[in-house]
Amino acid sequence: MKGREEEYLRVIWSLEEGGVNPVRVRDISAMLDVTPPSVVQMLHRLEAMGLIEYSKHRHVAFTEEGRDAGAAIVRYHRLMEVLFGGVMEGSEDDVEMLSCGAEHFITPAIAEKLC
Repeated sequence: MKGREEEYLRVIWSLEEGGVNPVRVRDISAMLDVTPPSVVQMLHRLEAMGLIEYSKHRHVAFTEEGRDAGAAIVRYHRLMEVLFGGVMEGSEDDVEMLSCGAEHFITPAIAEKLC
């Protein structure tokens, strides 16, 4: 999976966690500051990968595999926030930028070592 796909899964996770139900294209579009057609294109890609179910004009929902992938990405991102924010005492902007970049390179083994 590529970084952009992971970013979409993290955003869908964040929206759900924040109480947005159902998650819709416009919610993702607003959160990522991208056009709705770009969101739809990525949702079709994620659906083809078996990570989400997308119903046009209705909702976006995780499949079981997608929920597992989303949970891992969010976990890795939060671990990076702790590392860059707490341990290294970075600024809020730096922590977010570094966490977004580093989360894509974390493996389950590295995550366990960080914990």
